[in-house]
Amino acid sequence: MRVNDADNLFPTSYLALKRFVRNATIESDIHLLMPGEFHADTTALVQLLEAGHHGVQLNREAWARLNTWIDLNTPAHGSWSEICGTNRVAHQCERRSALLRTYAGRDEDPEHLPPAVAFAGLPPEPAPSEMKLTPYAACYTATAPAPATVAPAKLPVQQLDLGGGVKLDAVQIPAGDFATGEDAGAAAERPAQRVKITKPFWIGRVEISNEQFARFAAAHDSGIERGSFLQFSERERGYHVDGSNQPVVRVSWHEAQAFCDWLSKQTGKRVRLPTEAQWEYACRAGTTAPLGRPQPNVSTCQKQKSARFAFCEKSASGAP
Repeated sequence: MRVNDADNLFPTSYLALKRFVRNATIESDIHLLMPGEFHADTTALVQLLEAGHHGVQLNREAWARLNTWIDLNTPAHGSWSEICGTNRVAHQCERRSALLRTYAGRDEDPEHLPPAVAFAGLPPEPAPSEMKLTPYAACYTATAPAPATVAPAKLPVQQLDLGGGVKLDAVQIPAGDFATGEDAGAAAERPAQRVKITKPFWIGRVEISNEQFARFAAAHDSGIERGSFLQFSERERGYHVDGSNQPVVRVSWHEAQAFCDWLSKQTGKRVRLPTEAQWEYACRAGTTAPLGRPQPNVSTCQKQKSARFAFCEKSASGAP
């Protein structure tokens, strides 16, 4: 990913790749981080490769190099010479080499860059699956009523009392079935299949907020999310995500389970995390396009209903 363009400090290929990596911004935060905050597994790049992106298979050494690059905060360059030019670092390079020989017994040039390996290119990406599955139509209009398995325009709503004047709105999702996966997608997404939701269930209208979670864990801090690519001051540490109405973040699976247990005791309802099938079914709201891709001609209302997440499920008695 090296270039000899003096006017381009960050190579285009580097900037394109870094979009898929979640890490701290440049010199933006010297505060103690939560353990695992920027673990390589949290990045889209690693998740794509683990899912078999383009059929790429990495060996142990390649994974080690990739994880090390992420752990080192994804540097764009391998030497100071690439950043500052040879003349500005030559004297430092000579001194570093002398110290390595004297104290480490290593005779090497810290600014040496091995020849770049020629890139053979990627195999062609499989064509997206058409997902021609029934009974869903491609779109729904006022003159073409939605199938019975699609959530109606107005869902039954119930409120759970979290105490202190804080409420949680839950909506009832009707039973039905939906299409999931892609025949031509990544290995983890194949094959396309239908999943049946046999019973209605209740789910939170929106994400659990900081205010709601604070009723269970008052000391929880959602913290600061990384900011722009280039940040160099204390004022630019990132974006605060601890607002009362913002979705709670930095919650482990165990903490989420504990919140559900607390909410069950608080309300007398049986509350748990939704299953993967329930979550995707509620998010899709009747759409059939692969998740993450636009659905042609779907109304704004339907698109908005696809971004919901929370913790409630229908109990045997019919209450949330």
